[in-house]
Amino acid sequence: TTGPLVKLSLGSDYPAQKLNIYENGNYRAGLGTDPTDASELRLYSRSDGEITFGTLSIADGSTWSEKMRINNAGNVGIGNAAPGQKLEVNGGIRLNTTTVRPTCDVNLRGTMWFIKDDANGDSLAVCARNTGFYAWKTLY
Repeated sequence: TTGPLVKLSLGSDYPAQKLNIYENGNYRAGLGTDPTDASELRLYSRSDGEITFGTLSIADGSTWSEKMRINNAGNVGIGNAAPGQKLEVNGGIRLNTTTVRPTCDVNLRGTMWFIKDDANGDSLAVCARNTGFYAWKTLY
């Protein structure tokens, strides 16, 4: 063998991964790696489950405050416990682009870029394709 075969389990006698948080038949949650590629870290729940991120109150140590959720459709909600789109944010989003805007091409298509310009006024652009060419289109 190339490493330890130890598996730690909380809630299961036969963990599927090196760290298995809970397992009861098809009800699973845990942290592990892809069995064929250990460079991939996996945080998982069962296929109809959801993964949530949040904080516990320091006052009582048990009051949960959800901050972000990935639902079973792959939608991410930040400040939204029921996202209906790939990304839903309840609050503002800040684009703080401090690097030079790259050339618009097929790989950046759909990317938004905020340009800070104290002399001429700020602008917001999106990389888009029009008549066969890719270019930054100013939205504001």
